[in-house]
Amino acid sequence: MRQRAARGGLTQDVAYDNVCIRNSPNPITLDTAYSANGPLQGNSPPTMRDIALHNVRVSGGGKITFNGYDPAHRIAVKLDGVQIADNAQYRYELDHADITLGPEPTNLQLPAGTDSTITGKPAEGNPASCAQMFVPFPQ
Repeated sequence: MRQRAARGGLTQDVAYDNVCIRNSPNPITLDTAYSANGPLQGNSPPTMRDIALHNVRVSGGGKITFNGYDPAHRIAVKLDGVQIADNAQYRYELDHADITLGPEPTNLQLPAGTDSTITGKPAEGNPASCAQMFVPFPQ
């Protein structure tokens, strides 16, 4: 018997607050398409809504992805105080995503994307230091 909704369903009301990310090939990835796993099996496609990233600082470059499954099963995310904290190279992918910037400054330079909306404007801010967040790894 095939498992129903094996790759889907609703994810909502998730918040990430005061996060520092460095040297990650994929520092921010919200991806419901599961493209590496082949076509959806089941009757509940993945959807993400009411996702919030607040006070997130990124450094070291990488790919930032907001990838919804299809036009009816989207990513809805609020980026509030999300700051790129260096001059590294970043790539962006947006598909079936609804992104809101602010009210705190968010400096991601998001492209228009496929079937995506961006509400608000990028703004520079003074990201909080991540110096105390990265402690030496125990030996």
